[in-house]
Amino acid sequence: MPVENEQLDMAGSRWTRSKLLLDTIPSQYQSLTVMTILNLLSTHSPDEEYMGTHVEPACTAEGEVNAAYNKSRRRMLDIREHINKWNEDRALTLVQNNHAMMLGPFSPVAMDTKTITRKS
Repeated sequence: MPVENEQLDMAGSRWTRSKLLLDTIPSQYQSLTVMTILNLLSTHSPDEEYMGTHVEPACTAEGEVNAAYNKSRRRMLDIREHINKWNEDRALTLVQNNHAMMLGPFSPVAMDTKTITRKS
């Protein structure tokens, strides 16, 4: 169980506001570690593939797997059509006089910004 250290009494005269502020700033090593971890977690693999964009030849060989793939792809294309309709409808803007573009699953934008939005 933690016990308060008598020497680190906050009300003591050796603790000043500037000292407390400086003690909350992380060291260079801590900052570098956090920045490295965040960079690794936010980086995508260059050979990353998204479901429904490419079909493997082995998948087309089996009829049941191919049917499931085609069903999934049709659903993604339906979602894209709905999103395109919503993007064209000016009544669905979030801010007056600004149009918020909803991104579809096959949008030509960056891969890591793809989302599927719901109409509320």
